[in-house]
Amino acid sequence: MSPETNPNEVQTPEQDAPEAAVPASEGGKIQLSNPEATDDRFEEVKAQVLSILSDLFDYVGKFFSEYKKPLINVGLVVGALVAIYLVASIVDAINDIPLLSPLFELVGIGYSGWFIFRYLLTAEARTELQSKITDFSQKVTGTKS
Repeated sequence: MSPETNPNEVQTPEQDAPEAAVPASEGGKIQLSNPEATDDRFEEVKAQVLSILSDLFDYVGKFFSEYKKPLINVGLVVGALVAIYLVASIVDAINDIPLLSPLFELVGIGYSGWFIFRYLLTAEARTELQSKITDFSQKVTGTKS
């Protein structure tokens, strides 16, 4: 035992270890035991981050090439929702203009009356409307050119 130690104290292995191996705390700040080890760890993490960032464009390119159709569908749905929101905003703004809303209602009632008179009153007109609808749907689906 050294002369500085008390003979009544029992030495533990932690007390015999050098202080550089255990983080010390002074004034609320933690001092790291080995700055070279932290520099090595920092360089390791830096290398991993740089390797991921360098391959980022490859990852994004593979993702878009693999999921091209679903991404297009999602884009179309989002575009449709934005278009519906814009049209609703425009209609709401037009509704706020005095006398314009009743005018549009009269135009809608008039067009509905004309459509009923033209396409729904007689059996011949209804079959004509049905043939126009099937012809249009075949052109849209691509079964008729």
